[in-house]
Amino acid sequence: MGARRVGIAIDLDWPIPHHQSVVSGALKYGREKGWSCEIDPFIGFPVAASGRFDGVIGRVTRELASWAARTRTPAVNVWTNSPNRKLPLVAVDYVAAGRLAAEHLGDRGLRNFGFLGRENDAGARLLLNGFRRTLSARGFSVDVLHVPGDTQDVESWIRLQRPLRRWVSSWRPPIGVLASDDILARHLCNACQHAGVRVPDDVAIVGSGNTLLLCDLLEPTISSLEHGYERVGRRAAELLDALMDGQDTPGKPLLLPPSGVVSRRSSDMFAVDDPSVAAALRAIWDGRGLSLKVSSVLQGIPTSRRTLERRFREVLGRTIHDEIRRAHVEQAKQLLVETRESLKVVATRAGFSDPAQFSRVFRSCAGLTPQSYRRLHAGR
Repeated sequence: MGARRVGIAIDLDWPIPHHQSVVSGALKYGREKGWSCEIDPFIGFPVAASGRFDGVIGRVTRELASWAARTRTPAVNVWTNSPNRKLPLVAVDYVAAGRLAAEHLGDRGLRNFGFLGRENDAGARLLLNGFRRTLSARGFSVDVLHVPGDTQDVESWIRLQRPLRRWVSSWRPPIGVLASDDILARHLCNACQHAGVRVPDDVAIVGSGNTLLLCDLLEPTISSLEHGYERVGRRAAELLDALMDGQDTPGKPLLLPPSGVVSRRSSDMFAVDDPSVAAALRAIWDGRGLSLKVSSVLQGIPTSRRTLERRFREVLGRTIHDEIRRAHVEQAKQLLVETRESLKVVATRAGFSDPAQFSRVFRSCAGLTPQSYRRLHAGR
């Protein structure tokens, strides 16, 4: 039996990091299996001369779905907006991602929230679902603005900018906003600048996709949801491998949990009226890579420990020690996903005294071990 021929039906002409990462994950798995892979975004279209494939991974169009059914070729969909609902889907759990963004912004003491998304975007709808549901459980509502999905011409660009600037001008800061992709998050930062709304002093912004070009190389840097799209590609390839071996199609979509929120300048704020609590929060999160103790947080804050503890519980509903643990665990999560460092090194860099304490506290807060979290979110 020769090498399996696998088609990757994803367009790479546009350098979209999401597409590139999915393809990367699929190709790495294919190389491990000795597959012969071919990138052809138009598999199934009448004009395409793709020939025969043993299996296909792609953004499933109507044409690709029809071709797969007609030729009885196993196919795995990786496109949340796909019109096809019959072929197996591997995608990010956007509802869970929306929940993470709500927790990230809600934990900053904010009470006003907004969501910026694109019209007719299934991923954006799912993000909003998780975002709104989580904040509703905390007693908050979400102000929603949907804008055109395509801004590649002057008219659509104007249709985006005008409502965006009106929306920003209508806010009652401080406010926390989730944008359904990083391009919209950057447009939102620009609209805030034009309106004299300060980022992050007046608005904390979180994007989606963690596109470094947009998030890390312009000011202000933008906090963003890291979805782990390479894991989507790899898991899709694993599923396709099983289908080509004759295994049954799964009965429901395979949704992979997001990796977390990568925190940057755009959400670096705490909307807390009590100055002592705000100062304590700043000390905790600025020092989350250090081995913090409550006594070290108190340094420079002109109040007693007993008073600060009481204020902390009144404002946030948790203790200073609880917040220190949360900060250390969040630092550890980011290191587990973004680096290949050993658990011992991660424990030290995240402010834990030793690996045993790290493992115990992490499991208590995250519900699974550091090793399991890394495998689940980083694909390692």
